[in-house]
Amino acid sequence: MRKKEAKVIICSKNEGLNSMHQKHSNISRAKFGTFARNEMAVLGTPCDQIKILFDKIIARFPQKNIAVVEADHQAEGNILAFSKWTDKINFQRFETKNNFNDFEKRMFFENTDLTLINGNHFVGKCQIIVIDDKKPLEKKLSKLTDVALVIQKSDQIPGYILDHLGDNHPPIVGWEDDEAIFNFISDYFMNRIPPLFGLVLSGGKSSRMGMDKGTLRYHNQLPQIQHCFNLLQKYCGENVYLSVSNEQYQDLNLPIIKDSFLEIGPTGGILSALKQHPNAAWLVVACDMPFINENTLKKLVANRNSSKIATAFQSPNEEFPEPLITIWEPRAYPKLLTMLAYGYDCPRKTLINSDIELIKVDDPAELQNINTKEEYERAIIDLSPKIV
Repeated sequence: MRKKEAKVIICSKNEGLNSMHQKHSNISRAKFGTFARNEMAVLGTPCDQIKILFDKIIARFPQKNIAVVEADHQAEGNILAFSKWTDKINFQRFETKNNFNDFEKRMFFENTDLTLINGNHFVGKCQIIVIDDKKPLEKKLSKLTDVALVIQKSDQIPGYILDHLGDNHPPIVGWEDDEAIFNFISDYFMNRIPPLFGLVLSGGKSSRMGMDKGTLRYHNQLPQIQHCFNLLQKYCGENVYLSVSNEQYQDLNLPIIKDSFLEIGPTGGILSALKQHPNAAWLVVACDMPFINENTLKKLVANRNSSKIATAFQSPNEEFPEPLITIWEPRAYPKLLTMLAYGYDCPRKTLINSDIELIKVDDPAELQNINTKEEYERAIIDLSPKIV
């Protein structure tokens, strides 16, 4: 029997084995902490007091998806099965023997607006510290990497805390000053609403039309793709891109995002945009919807719910959402990828199976798709009275 040849890995003394992992692509990464995009660790007071603070914040912001990371001080016995899912009527519980790594943990908190972490047991990228004589922080200064708020429960703030925070220290509020604490949390939510970028979906094959739908002219002789671009600029400023699958539209000299997810239709364009800017929300408009106007986008943006996966119009002919004029939040990125992994590349299917904000359009004709030459000719006639 032939002996298996041993594989020998050679690296210099200074390189080490970690150098083998430096050749991956330079992909933009979402801004995550230990558990979530937006997280705060609270430490400096006993765990029962941290729970009281968590409960007050959750009760004050019931419209927000607030998660809690806590240690169980009275752990029950081990479960027998590898995993166990239980329907508790008012909530669901999932228990498993699996030891989740840092990347797997984040999947559970992708849909949260804020994750509150018991900092006595876990580390968070941002901290709220409580000055409490019962739980001094002198030996935990290494955890205080980005202190956003100081809550004073004791009479004085220790000198080592003041020295650690420096001159530009965060705001200081009292433990009983609920309004000051709530105002801080409210500002935190407002400051972390993802910026809105615009994307004109234009990478389709236009096989039924027989010509590129992005070059068709409906409005003041502008190519439709340029018209959509101009509309999006009113809500997204300079952060507007064309979604393309090849070298098309170079003569327009507009910023593009070339598809890096190929042969999966509109989902490829949306995923490519989220891949390039994973911390932005994307207002997506398809170039084959010429009846969309400024009022259409104005209503969509005004009803945006950044706590959801997406904000979409209800399709006029059915109860399903319309995916091709939709605001996709950053949290939609892993959901779209997961659906793709399960064999579904339809963006509507993702919306149907997600927590979204669904609104009604004022005029159902605004969401009409134009896919054939006959539809194009009728659209020209219908639009002509509206064109100034």
